[in-house]
Amino acid sequence: MTFASIRFLYCFAGFLIIYFLVPAKFRRYVLLMGSIAFLAANGIKGAMIAAVFVPVNYFLARKAYNEYDPIISAKRSAALNLIVLCIFKVTGFLPVGASFYIFTYVAYLIDVGRYEIKYENNFIDYANYALFFPRLLMGPIARYKDSREDIKAPKILPENIQYGLESFILGFAMKVILADRLIHLQREVERIGIDCVSTSCAWLVALTFALRLYLDWQSYCLMASGVAKILGFDLPINFNYPHMAKSVSEFYRRWHMTLTSWFKDYIYIPMGGSRKGRIRTVFNILFIWLLTGLWHGITINFILWGLSLGIFVVIEHLGLRKLLDKLHVLPHIYVIFVITVTFALFATEGLNNIALYFGKLFPVNGIEPSMMPGDTIIYLQKFWPYLLGGILCALPYPERILHKYGRKWYGAIILSGVFWVTVYILWKNGNSPFMYMNF
Repeated sequence: MTFASIRFLYCFAGFLIIYFLVPAKFRRYVLLMGSIAFLAANGIKGAMIAAVFVPVNYFLARKAYNEYDPIISAKRSAALNLIVLCIFKVTGFLPVGASFYIFTYVAYLIDVGRYEIKYENNFIDYANYALFFPRLLMGPIARYKDSREDIKAPKILPENIQYGLESFILGFAMKVILADRLIHLQREVERIGIDCVSTSCAWLVALTFALRLYLDWQSYCLMASGVAKILGFDLPINFNYPHMAKSVSEFYRRWHMTLTSWFKDYIYIPMGGSRKGRIRTVFNILFIWLLTGLWHGITINFILWGLSLGIFVVIEHLGLRKLLDKLHVLPHIYVIFVITVTFALFATEGLNNIALYFGKLFPVNGIEPSMMPGDTIIYLQKFWPYLLGGILCALPYPERILHKYGRKWYGAIILSGVFWVTVYILWKNGNSPFMYMNF
């Protein structure tokens, strides 16, 4: 059960009635039961694992805080979590959302060990932090110090509910109307075979995949943020319009910001960051990007994806970034090109398929004819409204306009219309899973 499903809309409406009607002191229990039910609806094994992980990490954090050397104890406990995550990934026994909530546990343990926060004494509050269902499946990865105030006293206000509804509807429409339609372009080309299309069509597929990945994940984040806001919680921003970036390193500071911050604070800086000379800095950057690739999957395409991005970030760190900062349009073109090419690696499994795809993107012996003449024009004519809508949603203007005019009477009517049109499309076509639920 994902946010973009009829089943969730029914269940969430019923949950909200209970959540708002019960006395404030009982809402934490209702929230926890709702989170457990949501997790179970997305897989019993995930709920069973959470039933073990949550109390174990709760007691490990308390133990670490009271140790003579708390950081050592916390690191051991964090390492145990990460070992289990690695076992899940290697064996294929990966519960939905495991990567995200285990990283949340690790952040909590390390912060407790560093005495940056005190362990949470109330088990229900800790469990609500660990299992908060809006961010359970795909993040963002929240720090306890940023969540504690909301956990203790959710800010249930009319303006928060309004803002949350606006964010949810925008994400809902982005997922159902745009992201779920763009997947059909890729599927049609896959049925034909990438070797049978033109080079320009191969580039169109690569650009579409990169755009769809952003729309799919950002739509989830908007819906998660909206649901959390309605419940009285603030989630950290996970995407800050990365396509506005002027360098690859800036792009990934704006893309999945909480994961980038997690790697920086808990691995990169403890390794020495950029404080131990140029050679060590280059090694640290490449190592972090290798880990980022492995976090997505232990296959060659993810390893190549992570290392290739690491190489671009290193080149920028060694001087290219200063040049890019002085230019205007060219850096944006450079970023879109690099992101598109590297996401082509991300999307393609197996060395043979990678070689085939990149041979089509960068033909050495001349451009081979397509089996379907004019294939690029055909697909553009068929999918241009969704491509244009996706490009607009990659810019900050739609969200700004929505939150500016959503509370006016005509804005509310338009917003309501968008919601019910999206519900109709979802009912008619069914829902597609979010891409990052696999990680």
